[in-house]
Amino acid sequence: MSEKLAFEVGIRLLGLYFLLQGLPLFLITVAELLVPIEAKSGILEKENWYRLTSSVGYLIFIVMGAWLMKGPSLFYRMAFQEEESMESTREFFAIGSKLFGVLLIIGTIPSLLEALTYFLFIAMSTFAGADLEARAYFVPQLASMLFGVLLFFRGELLANWAFAERNPIAGADENG
Repeated sequence: MSEKLAFEVGIRLLGLYFLLQGLPLFLITVAELLVPIEAKSGILEKENWYRLTSSVGYLIFIVMGAWLMKGPSLFYRMAFQEEESMESTREFFAIGSKLFGVLLIIGTIPSLLEALTYFLFIAMSTFAGADLEARAYFVPQLASMLFGVLLFFRGELLANWAFAERNPIAGADENG
């Protein structure tokens, strides 16, 4: 099996996963937005904006899922420099690392958007910017997304580390 074929099948499966995850969540959010809420105070209006902007992440899930299913060759060109055939477990692992990177990047988008919109619309207005927990909430999602970008573009680094040849230290005893 070629590297390109294995990667494209994996990308299409991730696309299916994001479609199946995003569609129900998006429909639930849209249904919640259609329920009328009386806006007697400014906080309810801000909550509606928060819910609306949070739903954008689920819409991105759906769009990215469809894109992954229909156009995996673009992702292959971004992730790999040249086409090779796979000959070792290390190469399979590198492909899996790149696919996991795509999963982290796209899978983190809804929670990152939700955390950022919570901070911008709810925490900033309610606590006048004093809520440190709300500020730090989106940092783990951002770190996860950046790790996903690293895995996608340089999954070989993790594969090389995981499958490194073990060289005994010169002069060391094998039993201890």
